[in-house]
Amino acid sequence: MKLRLLLVLIAASCVFTGFSQVLYQEIPLEKRIKQSAFAVEGKVISKESFWDKNHKLIYTSNTIEVYKVFKGNISRNRINIITTGGQVGNRGLHVSDQADLGIEQTGVFLLNTYSRSENLPSQYSTDIFDLSLGQLAIVSYDIFTATAQDMFGQYGSIKNNLYPRIESASGTAYTTIEEKNFDVPPIMPDMPAITNFSPTTVRAGAILDPTNNVLTINGTDFGTATGLAAVLFDDPNDGTNGSFTVVPYNSLYIVSWSATQVVVKVPSRAGTGLVGIRDDLGAFSFAGTNLNVEFSVFDGTHPSVPPPSGGAYQLKLMDTDGLGGYTIRYSTNTAGSGTDFNASSEKAAFERALDTWKKTTGFNITVGATTTNQTVDYDGINTIMWDNTNTGNALLAYPTLGICYSWSSACTDGNWMLIDFDIVFFKDGLSTGGSVNFNAGPCAASGALGQIDFETVALHELGHAHTFGHIIDGFAASNPAKVMHFAASVGANRRSPDVSSYTAGLYALTASAQSYGTCTTLPPDPPVPTTEMTPLSTFVPSNDNCPASFPGTTTATGAHPITLFYSTSNKNVDPSSTQIVCSGSAGVYNTVHFPIRTDASGGDLGMTIANYTTIADYSSCGNTGVRMAVYQLSACPGGSSFPAPIYCNSFLANGAITSLTGLAANTNYLIVFDGVANSKVSFDFVLSGTALPVSLQGFDAQRTDKQKVKLSWVTASEVNVKEFEVQRSSDKINYTVAAVVASKSQGRITTTLQEYELTDVNPSRSNSYYRLKIIDIDGKSQFSEIRNVKGSGEQGRFRLRTISYTGLYQVFADDYTGSIQYEVYDSKGAMLQKNIVQNGQNIDIRALSKGNYFIRFSDAKGNLLDTHHVAVIQ
Repeated sequence: MKLRLLLVLIAASCVFTGFSQVLYQEIPLEKRIKQSAFAVEGKVISKESFWDKNHKLIYTSNTIEVYKVFKGNISRNRINIITTGGQVGNRGLHVSDQADLGIEQTGVFLLNTYSRSENLPSQYSTDIFDLSLGQLAIVSYDIFTATAQDMFGQYGSIKNNLYPRIESASGTAYTTIEEKNFDVPPIMPDMPAITNFSPTTVRAGAILDPTNNVLTINGTDFGTATGLAAVLFDDPNDGTNGSFTVVPYNSLYIVSWSATQVVVKVPSRAGTGLVGIRDDLGAFSFAGTNLNVEFSVFDGTHPSVPPPSGGAYQLKLMDTDGLGGYTIRYSTNTAGSGTDFNASSEKAAFERALDTWKKTTGFNITVGATTTNQTVDYDGINTIMWDNTNTGNALLAYPTLGICYSWSSACTDGNWMLIDFDIVFFKDGLSTGGSVNFNAGPCAASGALGQIDFETVALHELGHAHTFGHIIDGFAASNPAKVMHFAASVGANRRSPDVSSYTAGLYALTASAQSYGTCTTLPPDPPVPTTEMTPLSTFVPSNDNCPASFPGTTTATGAHPITLFYSTSNKNVDPSSTQIVCSGSAGVYNTVHFPIRTDASGGDLGMTIANYTTIADYSSCGNTGVRMAVYQLSACPGGSSFPAPIYCNSFLANGAITSLTGLAANTNYLIVFDGVANSKVSFDFVLSGTALPVSLQGFDAQRTDKQKVKLSWVTASEVNVKEFEVQRSSDKINYTVAAVVASKSQGRITTTLQEYELTDVNPSRSNSYYRLKIIDIDGKSQFSEIRNVKGSGEQGRFRLRTISYTGLYQVFADDYTGSIQYEVYDSKGAMLQKNIVQNGQNIDIRALSKGNYFIRFSDAKGNLLDTHHVAVIQ
């Protein structure tokens, strides 16, 4: 399928630049023009990276061929835009807020005079500018449809719509420097046609995972690997169909090129969206379906990279501090209008974000002693700070919320590593271009108050420190964007990883087989590490995703621990945002899944929350808690295929939840819990009611002599239990009440083991059958299993004394001498244990799983002597 020819092109290269998370709040083009000293139309024709005079920072000079001047006094046909970041030799600097201008990029650039030329070598210090608002300073051209667009939307015709709008905002007519006609699309020769591509989902930048990174594109008329031939990807730094990343035919990302097939390594600067081929004559078209990018990790190209990567590389995390990873330090320096980060209220939010990464992906970061450092450079000090005038770089400009400066290096083996990073956050009142109202938490950010959630921004910037690039997966149906989406919105709370960033983290921390050779440095540069990061232990709950299989046996009543502390969200397997509540929509933040199965009778399900605990103090917060939805399911449908829930509720403290009534017998249900606005909560989900069996463990009845029967039982948890009726029968049909025992919980909720004992002094002389009736304070009741005790005339040869309900018993033999052989069987009759004991010795079955068992006693010839029911409680 041949689609329309598109747009603006950004060459993928080895240059380390990118974008940080920006505030997704539309700034009209007119306002952006007024905030800029210059507005020019042009195209990027070349670029070159270099060190500053002090060998502290790497910059890139982007040469622009100027066509029109809309604002400001520029008469030259060549100017240079300076961006921070780039690659020189075996050192690279990735700056997460900088626009990575690419060869051929065409459009309108909003500029200011570069104000730090004194830091630059003389050959780069004249006729220089910088982008006034980062990515927002670029309006991209689709020269093949003669239209323009930026991250906020489409402007339509370049000549008829965009030009008049810019002239109106600047208050003057434009000046032509070099005539270029963008009035109508150019006439193109026959276009290439893409038949298909594989795989349809890729991992951008994951050079060490060729199965999921290398893309094969099949079709016709691809031309030869010469001239203008290139592969085109949607750029993830400005949204779907914004601008495009170009991988030229001679790039080290290209594996092979023929007229019918192109094989390419997908670079970090590729996002979910269109993928296209441009032939050697400049004609290009796009595939009929989008390429899906699962996640992005930092990569680059360098001719010294060894096989099998061969020219392209993936940046690896390292052990730089001897503790397995990186040590960060908070800057306390207030010089240069700085602020002590260690004393700021946002520090707690930053550490919650850091704790999230450490406990979910194993990101090995240690918080070290504070520092007075304010300089952004490769110095071995991973500094976390507020914006100030001493960083060595320009102040942050609105709407940039934070910047992560990531330094990379390669040694003699040619493999590249992350060696240092600094993070700088927007400081309201100092950083330029606007105002940011950060919410320090732990309460959720409020859209009505215009708040930007600092923990959300910190999670994103630490994602860049993780070596994550941006992806395209933004706001939909009230959901917050994914962690590594390029923009955050007012009032959004994304404090837990989504499946993209979580998977990226696990991948980034996977040990590789790479070696790094010998690394030599000169003072004052710190030593370069050669050992990869050691991941920390992780705490993502096992029920984070919808399970592959549902229970085939009845779910037990009692307490079931649930934690949302380090759970994630996964739109592929979680209910969609409109299905996590009974009506309307709500964001899906951090979910866990709890499947249950009812018993043979079905009925009501009582639900109580106990031991409700939060990871931070939410007591003063309004929009917190847990949302739960119940679905009648026996398999996971995934995402929007979930049916409507049969029940929905929310809670934010201990207490009973409205009972769920009318559950079908022998039926599976799925309960999904989600933290409201990313609330991180743990609790015991205590189940009761007729739809599930009683929460009883270890009910036992044993004759102690001819006139007494000892009854004992244990509850694993109690919910509103008033009392226990001990009922006796001689025929297993008609029961009478032998005794009533008050509940130790006295009608309250307990989630710890409670032990009970009772002696029946009036048992039947024939066989006696015992059961427990468990009575709730509201009058509801359930029965236990039945236990049989032999009559006094048929008393067994053996007695068992319970030493521990975890599965330790002592055996006593009546009128029997010699060795005793015993066999332990489960409820299905499978023998699990066999041994020989003497009178008075212990039988230990604590290694068995929790449940009920019976022990068969026999003599040395295998003749049955006695049997006993026992239980293991863990």
